[in-house]
Amino acid sequence: MSAAEGATAGDVAVMEYDMAAAAGAENPDAAAVISGGPGGGGGVSASPAAESHIAAATTAFLQDLCSGLNREMAPHLSPEQVQDIASRLLAPDAVIHADGLLHSVPPVSGPRGFFEFITQERAAYRTMSLDTLLLAVSPTGDASFALSRFKMKNVGPWHGKPATRQISEGVRIDELRFNEAGQVSEAWCNRQLFEEERELLIREPSRHHAPAFDPSLLVPVPLPEAGQGGLTAPGQLLNTWNVVAAAGPPPDPDYLDALLEPDFILMDALGFTGDDAQSHPYTAIRSLDDAKRVLLQMAHKYDIDEVVQNAAVKPGYNAVFAHWRARLTPRPPPPAAAGGSGSTVAADMAATAGAAAAAGPYTAEAVDLLVFSPASGKLKAVFQFRKPLGSDRRFVLTDIAPAGMPVVGVEGGDG
Repeated sequence: MSAAEGATAGDVAVMEYDMAAAAGAENPDAAAVISGGPGGGGGVSASPAAESHIAAATTAFLQDLCSGLNREMAPHLSPEQVQDIASRLLAPDAVIHADGLLHSVPPVSGPRGFFEFITQERAAYRTMSLDTLLLAVSPTGDASFALSRFKMKNVGPWHGKPATRQISEGVRIDELRFNEAGQVSEAWCNRQLFEEERELLIREPSRHHAPAFDPSLLVPVPLPEAGQGGLTAPGQLLNTWNVVAAAGPPPDPDYLDALLEPDFILMDALGFTGDDAQSHPYTAIRSLDDAKRVLLQMAHKYDIDEVVQNAAVKPGYNAVFAHWRARLTPRPPPPAAAGGSGSTVAADMAATAGAAAAAGPYTAEAVDLLVFSPASGKLKAVFQFRKPLGSDRRFVLTDIAPAGMPVVGVEGGDG
């Protein structure tokens, strides 16, 4: 049995339950003592100076590098100034996933590559406002996450379409990873779609709306008496989940009663699930009962092995950032179901395999903001940017991308 056996990692990620068990049920402040970095176990905590540098670099990345060429909230920066900032902030071989895990555009490389991309985007979209709601640095000081609320105005052509002058509002979660020199080595810029992109990428935009993030979900909480609040090592979290999974298979869904609030909700940040949950039952989680249903369905269909890529928490707040990747191996169907509906379900859950049904394994990936109840310590909500699933590509996203926008990436294996 894998460490994440019986989890909903393919769509929801076992991290939600792991975090709730380790950082919630054991600590009403939803904050546990830092016991290791994203790889788990015995990491060295970052110094205050290192944390301050990473936080300042993250702010500069968002406010100056991403927005400086065309912004309302501060004076414009010249192209030369932005190029200089890029050369200082970004490593020469930095890889920037400009639309995060969506993969509608290929990653760009290095300061020059990112400058060229952001020049095109700012020519099309003026940043009216960009407010960071929460910024957290990883325990080891080599990564950061930032949740920000944006307002953008389409002022120029974008992907071959004329300017609409529309205003787009939403949120983004940026994840930056830093090298030993303190420069960004890799970044994921996950954001909700602009209005113009919804028309280009979504087959039925009228039935797929992204959820609004309510900033009031973020609540200050007291720090533990021992001092710094923080993050339990993901390795420990997977072990916590294994205790639950060991009760099965199938796992006992009632274990979730101690981990999730009754009104727990998974918010699909890009809206792929659909307004009526019509496009994917495994991501349509709007209650504790829904989570139990998905837990059992996923445990029945997949052997799941999940790895936390990165995680961070801002001490004194009830939220945790996590970037996870899961390997889903379809279980052999019962003899009576061989060649039947089991293969169809597997095809619908193909996370990064091709559009056709395959034997797997598949990979799923997401960046989450996990929000805990400050009263109970249970998990209340997950705001999730995820890589498109196989069913998303077949039924939700458009088949043919417009000029300048490649078809949403299809990766095989563990890519």
